[in-house]
Amino acid sequence: MKAIFLDVDGVLNSRQYILHMDELWDDPKNQMDPIAVARLNRITDETGASIVVTSTWRKAFHFVHQLRDSMIGYGITGNVIDMTPDLILMGNHRGDEIKMWLAMQEQDKIDVFVVLDDESVTSMDEHLIKTSFDDGLQDSHVELAIAKLGALPIESR
Repeated sequence: MKAIFLDVDGVLNSRQYILHMDELWDDPKNQMDPIAVARLNRITDETGASIVVTSTWRKAFHFVHQLRDSMIGYGITGNVIDMTPDLILMGNHRGDEIKMWLAMQEQDKIDVFVVLDDESVTSMDEHLIKTSFDDGLQDSHVELAIAKLGALPIESR
């Protein structure tokens, strides 16, 4: 199984997008950049990777299905399968949350994964595809994610 550990702010939105949206940004339906969402969809379409949300956005939801429905509402077509546990109050970092999530997987072993984030993620250097808050997810990040995850055969897409 392939997975994308997904941050939102600085990946699916950016300073440039926020400035472009101006006061429309205040409406929650406008808080993800459709172009960045399309780029994420390209990764999931071409690799078959599932999505695990690591963003602080996950804290607004009690259940995965609520988070999944919200992501679908923004146009995300990839399979949102889960969110990482919140260990920040225990002094842990996002990398620790990813490690714990991976350790909890018994049946659906993750063979390969990437972390899409605009910040450094402790102990995830080889998996991290670092975006920037200024620009968010770009085509170069998409190409790197597809290369790291491995594309599906064309007949499987």
